[in-house]
Amino acid sequence: SLSEMEGTGGEPDVVDYGGNCSSDGVFSGCGIISFDENSNLIENIGTSFSTPRATGIYGQICSSLQTGYSSELAKALLIHNSKNPLKDKPISRQHANYLGFGIPSANLEEIIFCNKSKVTLVFNTQIQSGNLMSMENFPYPSSLKKNNKWFGEIKMTLLHRPPLNAN
Repeated sequence: SLSEMEGTGGEPDVVDYGGNCSSDGVFSGCGIISFDENSNLIENIGTSFSTPRATGIYGQICSSLQTGYSSELAKALLIHNSKNPLKDKPISRQHANYLGFGIPSANLEEIIFCNKSKVTLVFNTQIQSGNLMSMENFPYPSSLKKNNKWFGEIKMTLLHRPPLNAN
């Protein structure tokens, strides 16, 4: 069972596990272990487990950023570092209604910092409709160039605040 941290369009931005169950609703052995009101260990499933996990990761990102950050930056980092739970295929528009951009990484170090084989660039700018943005002379390592072509994986996350109608 996946639950969501919802965006503005009704579909989730990210999801996280809230336990699992069989087709007949039995979750014994695959639910979330927690405590009840009497401090007894229990097993259950539901959004009451998954939503706080995703929200907690977002809160950790906010706490780790220096003062003056925007909530949009924290949200972009959360989304950018989410993993596709469908591992064998991309998230289609239909799947996005249930999976959003995936499951956020629980590793704060992975979200905030890069390892030696990655780079993350953050641009906070106004983009006007019809204008072209480009990045010239990006310093690709020569080890990623073969036969005058660059090889590697590029992932881009674009986050914007859409205009809202108060009515």
